Amino acid sequence: MTNHIHLVAVPKEEHSLGHGLRDTHTVYAMYFNSRTALSGHVWQGRYYSCPLDDAHLWAAVRYVERNPVKAGLVERAEDYRWSSAAAHCGLRSDALLSVEFPPQGVIEDWSTWLAQPEEEGLVARIRKETSTGRPCGDAAFLDQIEAQLKRSVRPQKRGPKPKRITELNASQTTSM
Repeated sequence: MTNHIHLVAVPKEEHSLGHGLRDTHTVYAMYFNSRTALSGHVWQGRYYSCPLDDAHLWAAVRYVERNPVKAGLVERAEDYRWSSAAAHCGLRSDALLSVEFPPQGVIEDWSTWLAQPEEEGLVARIRKETSTGRPCGDAAFLDQIEAQLKRSVRPQKRGPKPKRITELNASQTTSM
């Protein structure tokens, strides 16, 4: 990709992803600006992220590795130099990738798996949730996260809560 990157990452600590991306942005901006005699930010906006359940994780991995194909940069995902696809297909090694992912035997032929069509419903949901930062997954996954956080992570209805609406209506009636 010429104007953005995609990462599927599992941070070891709560803030390590945000801090790592912040530090990367800072150091790269300093490098880039010194080479080009420019100043300021290099990348626009913040990064988007959300926790994913297993189904959405695999959809995100496929989407990310297929993105250069969709953008017309290469014919096969594993041919894109800056992708993990070639390493996952066994065509090269990549020290940046986790040896724990993908788990052994989950996908027998990565190249064939990448060539399968994307599940558009899953991809659309991932896009939606990464724009909000909300967890992306099935009801059981959301229940698990809510239990850990002791608060709701599901979208709430917009506007005042029903009790507040009743109070507002009552105050408007008495003031007329």
